[in-house]
Amino acid sequence: MARILVADDEYLFATAYKDALTAEGHEVRCCGNGRIALAAIESFKPDLILTDFAMPDVDGSELARALRRDPRCAQIPIILVTAHLRDLAAEDVMLFDAVIERPISDRAVVASVAKALRDTKRRDGTVPTTAC
Repeated sequence: MARILVADDEYLFATAYKDALTAEGHEVRCCGNGRIALAAIESFKPDLILTDFAMPDVDGSELARALRRDPRCAQIPIILVTAHLRDLAAEDVMLFDAVIERPISDRAVVASVAKALRDTKRRDGTVPTTAC
C-alpha cells in the first residue's frame, strides 16, 4: 500500500484520517503543520499528502507551493481537506490534486485517497516513488 503524510493541526482530524487509512493498509505519518511536514518528507518519502489549509507556521497552500517548486516532489499527489474553502484563492486551488470541504466522513477521505493513488499509478500498476 501507500505511504501517506497527513498535515493537520487538529489532532482529532489527523488521528481519524490516520486510523481510517491505516485500516486500509496504508502507512501513515501525521504532522501538526506544514513546516513539520516539509521536514518529514525527506525521510518519509510519501506517495501522497493529505493536508489541512489553515495551520500555524506553514499552511496547506504554502506546503503545496513548496512541493510543486521542488522537482523531486512536484509529482506527489496532494489532497486538501478544509473547512475554509471560500478563503482559498483560485490559484491556490490549482496546487492540489483534489480539494475536499469539511465536514467529511472517514470513508470519503479513504475514497479520495484511493482515487488520487489510482490516478498516479504507472502503466505497470506501481505507484511512482518520490525522490524527496
